[in-house]
Amino acid sequence: MKRRHIIFLIIILITAACSKEEIEYTDNDLIIAAYLPYWGMDKVDLNSLSHLDILYYFSIAPDQDGLFVVPEGLISDINLARDRLRNDALLFLVLGGWYESETIFPMFEDPEKRADYVSQLVRFCLEHDIDGVDLDWEDYPYSIPPQDRSVLTVMLSDSLRANGLLFSVALVPSQVVFSSGIHPMVDYINVMSYGILDEEGNQVPLAMFEDFTYEHVYAGIPREKIIMGVPFYGKRPYKEGDTSPRTYTYRHIVEMAHPLPDNNNFGLYSFNGRTLIKKKTSFLIENEIGGIVAWELSQDVPPGSPYSLFDAILDIAGR
Repeated sequence: MKRRHIIFLIIILITAACSKEEIEYTDNDLIIAAYLPYWGMDKVDLNSLSHLDILYYFSIAPDQDGLFVVPEGLISDINLARDRLRNDALLFLVLGGWYESETIFPMFEDPEKRADYVSQLVRFCLEHDIDGVDLDWEDYPYSIPPQDRSVLTVMLSDSLRANGLLFSVALVPSQVVFSSGIHPMVDYINVMSYGILDEEGNQVPLAMFEDFTYEHVYAGIPREKIIMGVPFYGKRPYKEGDTSPRTYTYRHIVEMAHPLPDNNNFGLYSFNGRTLIKKKTSFLIENEIGGIVAWELSQDVPPGSPYSLFDAILDIAGR
């Protein structure tokens, strides 16, 4: 606990210096968001984007030298996505990701590269009608000191907001102390409440999801800024020597098992079925939490399918 308190104080100082299917539908203002990676653009029904309030396009990252670079196909992808979104929907560009976080380190470690990268990223967003940036700097290939994450958060917040752009961060639930310190600098905090298994191998069951949400509320983060994540994939526990896939897309699970709405397990793989997704959505609405975000949209079955997880969210949200 002492270490958590020290980290919390560091963040506060930096902030101060940087000035079942039977669930009923509900009318609400829940933000419906989803991540969509570049490799999923040809696997998703793009017409479904019209139901989103926020699309997080995944992703952009520095090159191996920490310099700003635009990946091949990114501009055409975001233009295609923008054409399918509603006029009032927001398009965010994700900076980083798990493996994609690796090249953020050399960019951050050089002050000139860091300043230049942020400047070029802001310019790129303004030139291509992108509404904001989502910082997803994760601990790969090694841990990120909280103070370093804070410095980059401050830089992006100041530069983006000065240019009328929005800013969000994606953080795991255990980083709630950090989240509580930086929430004044961001518009949304995307809680990556997926991929976490309980002792029985269940991926973020409802009670765990509720606890993660309450922890963020009790930490003083405004409810409207909290966007809780849900998985569109199944995951198995780690077992040494097991070379089988660690995860399966929900779409693949449907193809193999045709799960009932209440089913959340396929062998060792734990996913969130339609009933559980509906219960999580309903919980967020009842507690006036800002939104729900899926990782990730292309892993779902097509909209209109009786198995669709995205449709389950839309049902409860009354869309």
